[in-house]
Amino acid sequence: ADKVEREASKTMSFDKLASKDGAEDDKEAGKGKKAEELMMEEAKELPGVPLSRIWNSQRQEWHMLALGFVASVSSGVIQPIFALIYSGIVTFLFDPDDAKLRSVAREYLGWFFLLGFAALTSVWLKVGLFVAFGEKLTRRLREKSFSSSLRQDMAYYDNPKNS
Repeated sequence: ADKVEREASKTMSFDKLASKDGAEDDKEAGKGKKAEELMMEEAKELPGVPLSRIWNSQRQEWHMLALGFVASVSSGVIQPIFALIYSGIVTFLFDPDDAKLRSVAREYLGWFFLLGFAALTSVWLKVGLFVAFGEKLTRRLREKSFSSSLRQDMAYYDNPKNS
């Protein structure tokens, strides 16, 4: 009976510990929300960055942006072209001549392979170019931010908001 009571007291004390830890976690989560709200309020006080400044910083990759735009448009045009080709197939399905049907089927098969290759190429180019473009822009903005923080006086870092 003593063993059972000791096990029960261990379980109860563990439950009390768990509830205390849970309460502390809730308090910390509340602090986290408050800190997050404070950061959002401080961010609202910061001056905005004009989009023209960001666009000017990415002028070096204009060719990547233009080619990505062309690839994006071409990948969007593929679906209507597919619909036109598919409607052309449907009209020939009612032709009773088997030889003509086979020749037309081979022709449309070629068009579908060409269309599939165009879709693969355009999507691959679109994604690849926009990802590379975004990486270069992100790297450039991070370098500017880091160099700006290195140029600050030592007193700048004494303020808790800046550290």
